[in-house]
Amino acid sequence: MRTQAGTFVWDPKSTDAARWTLLGKGAFRVADARNGRVLWSFAPPTPASDSPVADWHFTQGAIDAQLSYDGRHILDWSPTLKPTEPGAHVIRLELKNAAWFTFDTDGSVLAATRVDRSTAAENQKSSSTIFDCGLSSGACERIGSVSTKSGDPIFIGNDM
Repeated sequence: MRTQAGTFVWDPKSTDAARWTLLGKGAFRVADARNGRVLWSFAPPTPASDSPVADWHFTQGAIDAQLSYDGRHILDWSPTLKPTEPGAHVIRLELKNAAWFTFDTDGSVLAATRVDRSTAAENQKSSSTIFDCGLSSGACERIGSVSTKSGDPIFIGNDM
């Protein structure tokens, strides 16, 4: 949560009455936080040395990027997921022509292809094919398609 006093994180596992911890003050923005890793942009977070989050890992990334559930990879508008640790493996999804990405509730990647404009004059709908992609293999399975007037498949629960 970002306020005038700074940016705070909430630890649902904490048994302490004060579950909100100051992550830092300043111009940084948190894109995502998962499994002890914070994905930030603009300026680095500056937690106090005695803060419960001082031992977390901090990775710079785009404000609209996401972390995999284990915090080991960054998903950022591409079928290539970059590792958060130097020297770790890159995940390449076996997918062509995808433009939208998000993480599904099971941790896999949902991807949608670029828009195919319908020739139907009455609705001018756009159609995208949706794929579910496993992180361990990079393999993607077609799970359906969606038609929208905007062209963006708008994954539920995600505003990337």
